[in-house]
Amino acid sequence: MLRENDKYFYQKMKRTCALILLTILLPVGASNSFAGNIDLTAFGDSLTVGYPYYRDEAWGAQPFGMYPPRLEQRFANNCQDTARVYNWGYSGRNSSQLAGLAPGVVAATPSSVAVLIWSGANDLYHGINSITSVYFNLSSIISTVQNSGKHAVVSTITPNNYGPYNDAIVYDYNPKIRDLVNTRGATLADQYQMIIGDWNSLNIDGLHMNEEGYSEVAKKWFDTIKGFYCTAKPVEPPPTPPASYLAPAIYLLKKKNP
Repeated sequence: MLRENDKYFYQKMKRTCALILLTILLPVGASNSFAGNIDLTAFGDSLTVGYPYYRDEAWGAQPFGMYPPRLEQRFANNCQDTARVYNWGYSGRNSSQLAGLAPGVVAATPSSVAVLIWSGANDLYHGINSITSVYFNLSSIISTVQNSGKHAVVSTITPNNYGPYNDAIVYDYNPKIRDLVNTRGATLADQYQMIIGDWNSLNIDGLHMNEEGYSEVAKKWFDTIKGFYCTAKPVEPPPTPPASYLAPAIYLLKKKNP
């Protein structure tokens, strides 16, 4: 016959085991629900195309290039949202040419919520050494994007060892780009600042990135926009031990209180 203390002990253990089983068996809550697709447009020159690994223009292909698939993977690894990044890179185009292409690109990807704009390197390479023209053209691209209701995300110009351009990039072009982004209410992805410290190990030819460099570029884009478009994956709680694990403790308690 069970003593009063034993009855109390077994009732308490039954309630504890029931709670453990409920924790194990109940379905995951709404916080784990799928958040949806995020469509993004990558727009720029050969750096967006992914040269030298990709040489042909993508014409909106997805996935395509070097940084766009890596950006998609960062969303997959860190977010409930699935990103699709459409590559509208045009090799060799300067900012004036890209400004002319921008309306067609925006119209071709109506589902995109943001356009990742990376332009200016070819202006220097083509001898267009006027920051005024780059400023005007980037402003035009930003206007095209914003007037379509999309989020304009703008990169600074990354280093360029093809000629004596880096001083101009550091002291003229990038400060103006940062100022333009702030003035126009766009979002800055400062790729130059991200990559300059390890530039020698992250470029392949003095202008374009190697694979590791493009991975770092994707990380910078992701870090810049994740606050807008990434619903973080929930942290999984540690597993609760099955009720059977409590058997040794029950045995010892019974032995102590026969």
